[in-house]
Amino acid sequence: MVEARTVAVSARSDSIGALELLIACLSVPGSRACACLEHLGVDASSIGVEARKLLRATADQPAVGQVPFNDAAKRVLGLSMKAAADLGHDSLGTDHLLLGVVELGGPPARLVRDHVKDMEALFRSVSRCRKDALGERTGKEWQSATERLAAAIDACTELGEFELAARLHSLVQSLRAKSGPPSD
Repeated sequence: MVEARTVAVSARSDSIGALELLIACLSVPGSRACACLEHLGVDASSIGVEARKLLRATADQPAVGQVPFNDAAKRVLGLSMKAAADLGHDSLGTDHLLLGVVELGGPPARLVRDHVKDMEALFRSVSRCRKDALGERTGKEWQSATERLAAAIDACTELGEFELAARLHSLVQSLRAKSGPPSD
């Protein structure tokens, strides 16, 4: 949302609309929206460049003070929340905003549709990219927890607390046997 406001102010828009939201989603390096498009073989930056050209052509009033969300942006947010809920996601991301922009229709959606011919594939890509990101984060968390436990075992051993070190070691073995680190 902060990035959308920055886009609107720099373009001298009088409000934040669907186009500003689209540009914001695609201008955040490594955003899920970009990852989902790239998963489909679509260059997200080219959509961003086209969207910025369209924004410059439509912005005619200087932004002053707070830049409000217009009705289109509010509808995009509602559609984005619905997309997140439909996918079973508990947070709203740039990937959901991208789906909301497409669902709303209009010039920003046409920019995306010009590059993504199969909207069902985009929906599946959002679902897959989110699962991939969750698996990666969970794997990193598992590794971090394992490293912390290994450091605790080493510290216990150095302090002569062999019984505690053995208990921690048994705990790690038990956790690995029950769940193990996440896999693909």
